[in-house]
Amino acid sequence: MNQKHIYFFLILLLCITIWQRSALAGADSSPEIILKIGEGQALIAGKTFQLTAAPVIQNEITLVPLRFIAEGLKAEVMWEQDTKKIFIIAPGKEIQLEAGKNEAVINGNPQPLVSPPVIIENSSLVPLRFISEALGAHVSYLPQTKEIHIVLSLTLTPPPPPPNQPPVASFSFAKTVFDQGETVEYIDSSYDPDGDKIIAWEWTGKKRAFFMPGVNRVTLRVQDSHKAWSEPFHAIITITNQVLMDELTYNFTYPVPGELLDMAQIPVLGLQVVNPVNTEEGSEKVFLSNSPEIITGDGILFTENILGPARICYHHLNGTTANKYVYLVATNNGSEPEQIIIGKQGTGGPGEAMYTGRTAVYRYFASGSLPPVTIQPGERKIFYTSAPIHAGQCIDGLFDIKTNHTILFSVVAAESPDFLSDYELTVLLPEDEEHSRGIFPVGSRFVSVKLDKHEKSRLIIADGKDDLGNTENEYGVLYEITIEAKYKTGVILVARGGVFEGAGKWDNQLVYLPSAGMLKPSINGALIDVLLPGERKTLSFIPPSGSFLPVNLVFIPITTPSS
Repeated sequence: MNQKHIYFFLILLLCITIWQRSALAGADSSPEIILKIGEGQALIAGKTFQLTAAPVIQNEITLVPLRFIAEGLKAEVMWEQDTKKIFIIAPGKEIQLEAGKNEAVINGNPQPLVSPPVIIENSSLVPLRFISEALGAHVSYLPQTKEIHIVLSLTLTPPPPPPNQPPVASFSFAKTVFDQGETVEYIDSSYDPDGDKIIAWEWTGKKRAFFMPGVNRVTLRVQDSHKAWSEPFHAIITITNQVLMDELTYNFTYPVPGELLDMAQIPVLGLQVVNPVNTEEGSEKVFLSNSPEIITGDGILFTENILGPARICYHHLNGTTANKYVYLVATNNGSEPEQIIIGKQGTGGPGEAMYTGRTAVYRYFASGSLPPVTIQPGERKIFYTSAPIHAGQCIDGLFDIKTNHTILFSVVAAESPDFLSDYELTVLLPEDEEHSRGIFPVGSRFVSVKLDKHEKSRLIIADGKDDLGNTENEYGVLYEITIEAKYKTGVILVARGGVFEGAGKWDNQLVYLPSAGMLKPSINGALIDVLLPGERKTLSFIPPSGSFLPVNLVFIPITTPSS
């Protein structure tokens, strides 16, 4: 072979190599699909296509047209008219969907969907993240252009899932200028570019209505199912000088239990005190462990025998630098097995003192009974173990229990349950000088109030004096307050002894008091509800640990006596 032939052969070989590499590169690549929310056109490999239905956001889930995406990713789509099922066929994969059903079947294996397929303009739309990941595609979102980019990977090994992109918070008002006392309509348009479900909303400055003229800024952050938070989104709303309703009138017209109200203009202490028409006490006692309130070392915080019904209440703060646990321990010193009946129960924390107190009360009212616990003669058993309490954190607990024979209950602070092996060496920690521990005789009070006069009035709760309560202790005591009004009347909980965060049950509806923030004496109150003439409802309430007492129920007639 001469030199000319050798050159020709080498050039031919080089061309063939370049062609093969180009072909392989083409086989391993996939055209990019680009869509925009709400737009009826999309791009595949730079070429424009008309969509039968535009991508939409429903319930914070991004939905995309199934057939367009699947066929763009080299899959085949079939519709079965009789069963209303959708079949997607791709290499090594068969996907089955059904309109309105929150489940997909992939190669015979059921898989939940964050949102079911929906039919819009005769097209099936499905969650973006599901269809993309099911067909092995990468999804990315460009916030600058608000574009969704989808690229199919044809590599033999599946690529790692793309990093989660945070959701996007967005909202608007029905209009930007409102009068005082006019209901503000918020239009939430938040979404997640990956198609994940939004699970939490954090508003700042949001109100049902505003009652002062001026400019207000409202902020929203949202969280997706991967616990990622969005950037804050801000919007401005302007309130005019025109007054449609003042704050009390608005909230009495559209009552929401727990709503925080401005009470600065109402002289609560000058209002007439209502005397209950009936007051009764329950048979259960209160086992209170609150001294020493601050844990300074391992030991027994309080211990006492219980016979019959009782409500165990404890409230302690970790004053050490090490993690601590609070244990509720039961000891049977008798000669017979004993069953401990467990009724309602609620725990709060570890966390800030007022928050844990109100959480324990809320969970108490939300709970039901638990299976009884059997304890053998001579047995000592850990009845409850708290979560680890870090330095400076607080813990709360409420437990309704009943025994037929005497059982010794103890609240113990320790770093581990190992203290049980040397329990007899566990020291009883001394009381502090500010708080209480002991067995108190009154565990519940049943109060009936009848409002016949057309005047503002108040009922004093948990001051240990004017409400005829137990002067030694009010924490852990259940109040059942039944109220009947002759006139249409607003009922408001007002703090008097100091800052307050609580919870209760109003007419069998659980409610935080207030629903957000805290009550400050002489400044604000928490709306309970509005009673109609002749209506009779009951407030169930336990003074929460960590908050100050007493509190007042304030009654404000809304209608004239003639009505």
